[in-house]
Amino acid sequence: MGKNSGKGKSRAFWAAYAVVLAAFCVAGILLLGRVSQRRQGGAFYTRLAGKAAIQAVSQAAAPEGSEGSRAEGAGPASAVESGPEALGVPQRLAQVQRAYPATVAWLQIPGTSIDYPVMQGPDNDYYLDHLPDGTENYLGSIFLDAETSLAGRHLILYGHNTSEEMFGLLREYESQAYYEEHPAVLFCAGEEVWECPIFSVRRAQPGGEAYVLGFDSDVEFGRYVDWAAKQSLYPIEADALRAQRVLTLSTCTEWDGERLIVQALLPEAPALDR
Repeated sequence: MGKNSGKGKSRAFWAAYAVVLAAFCVAGILLLGRVSQRRQGGAFYTRLAGKAAIQAVSQAAAPEGSEGSRAEGAGPASAVESGPEALGVPQRLAQVQRAYPATVAWLQIPGTSIDYPVMQGPDNDYYLDHLPDGTENYLGSIFLDAETSLAGRHLILYGHNTSEEMFGLLREYESQAYYEEHPAVLFCAGEEVWECPIFSVRRAQPGGEAYVLGFDSDVEFGRYVDWAAKQSLYPIEADALRAQRVLTLSTCTEWDGERLIVQALLPEAPALDR
């Protein structure tokens, strides 16, 4: 009886060991798949933004052995990266729109890694896990709320909070010092590029008042802008009284169901409606 009991315990041990080993194997496969997707997604966006070409121009133009030949951002690349006109954002936007018709705009925050096309799908789910070319990828895309248009008074853009890509760096805006280094968002639609001053950085509940899309009057819209400015994590001086539209960048957080939003003032441009 003792021997049978020992054999039973041994079989139970090896069965449990097999289950744990299988779980580790599955987790490893999933992790490798995620790493692979991240590399593929990162490479896709690098090509799309033309960053690889910019770096190549910089390295080719800098004298051999100089600092500019070793680091992106030195020499000619500094000029290329100085603004959307130098980068040719409207031209890149037009090219991407021809390849991927669901592209509606381009978004940049100068001096950061945010440099992405803005997509718009039939709902707010598809681009959570699809690249602009339709490839399934957990990085997803930056996308405009499906219930609005480029002519709307409140444009909400969504993106994942990853460590380096998409809207991951928005969490840096919890620091007022970071805001002071990056106080504006560049938004391109059609051939127009606007510098949009940030006026509010805050936490919000998904689907709450911060995400309202429609306004019955200019007065109601003005009240929203004033309220949003007062909700900011820190005071930001902005001419909110002259606001025509609001651009909101929204991403998830580790906080209990909350979102982090960065809001900027966007000029009126009804001709941009698609």
